[in-house]
Amino acid sequence: MTRSLIFLAPLSAMRKRTRLAKMARYLEDRGIALRFFGWERDKGEMTRLAWDGDFVQERAILRGGGYATRAARLMYPLWMVAVFFRCLVMPKGTVVWCLGWETAFPAKIAGAVRGLSVVFDDADRFSMLIRLPGPLHRGLVCLERWTSRHCSLHLVPGLSRYEWRHDCMALLRNAPLREDYERAQTIPRHQSGTEITLYVNGWIAWDTGSRIVLRALDILKERGVACRLIVAGRVASNDGEALIARPEADFKGELPQSKALELYRTCDLALTLYDPSVPINRHAESNKWGDCVYLDTPFVVNSEVETAAKFVSAGAALSFPYNEPESLADVVERVSCDRQILDHLRANLRRFQNEYQPFEDQLDAIFSGILETASASANKH
Repeated sequence: MTRSLIFLAPLSAMRKRTRLAKMARYLEDRGIALRFFGWERDKGEMTRLAWDGDFVQERAILRGGGYATRAARLMYPLWMVAVFFRCLVMPKGTVVWCLGWETAFPAKIAGAVRGLSVVFDDADRFSMLIRLPGPLHRGLVCLERWTSRHCSLHLVPGLSRYEWRHDCMALLRNAPLREDYERAQTIPRHQSGTEITLYVNGWIAWDTGSRIVLRALDILKERGVACRLIVAGRVASNDGEALIARPEADFKGELPQSKALELYRTCDLALTLYDPSVPINRHAESNKWGDCVYLDTPFVVNSEVETAAKFVSAGAALSFPYNEPESLADVVERVSCDRQILDHLRANLRRFQNEYQPFEDQLDAIFSGILETASASANKH
């Protein structure tokens, strides 16, 4: 059986994406070494985020551009070219794990020449992230469908984003690793006092509700509702900077997944907000929801997120319209005045544990097949 796998992703390091970091830990525990080829967005980031030890070998095949900038958007074609040529020199039969269509498509084109086995990990559907004129958009969707059908495996966090299905599509839900959530569960549950504690974590960008939360905090202050905010993650917007500067906020910075999970236990509610003007946000498959399921922390989500409707209808989450900060303030004030609401939400949230299996349980079936393929190819060549 092969003892190594190759990952390609338009990121600086495996640590940069929670989904990949969990996979790396899973494979390291099983003695499967990784070679990672990425895009170093900010200078020095690959070194700063390098995996501890030599189990994961990381190398940049593209540098520059930053995040959420015009330069970064213009560099995506360069990333696709870099992936294509990197894959052209890989040994025949290599299994290549590709994050995103922008990685899987050029890898599959090169793979047709080199005989590669391409795994398409579609954590965020590309055509829902960018806006193109009508004919170009339709062309992109056709290419996504082609890539989906021709890769060895197309992994998705949820099916609602796709207007097609086939046998090579498989679900990989965003859920925590058992080791992480069991450790976090040992943290004593936060005992609600006079103030309500909210948790904001992850990618704190322009489309994840910082503007809404800022206004809601002002409204709560005017109403005399005591509120505390714990913030952890990468701040990538002016509203996010304003949020962590608030006197109510306790900013923890970017944390390892295990530490971020522990903070759920110190909060009453997690905020998981997604601007519905971005198409993919209406079909969000938040890592935070799986975390909340196992850490007994109810969450608040805006009502336009269609994929969260099952939690709201089951009484496991609370919702409000995105552009109505007054409604968010109403939700927080209602829970602040009646803490029994939290008990009901937690009880209903636990029912989703069968749907959100621990991440390593999901990976067992996926990687057993991938490693068998890789092993057969290695033995043949």
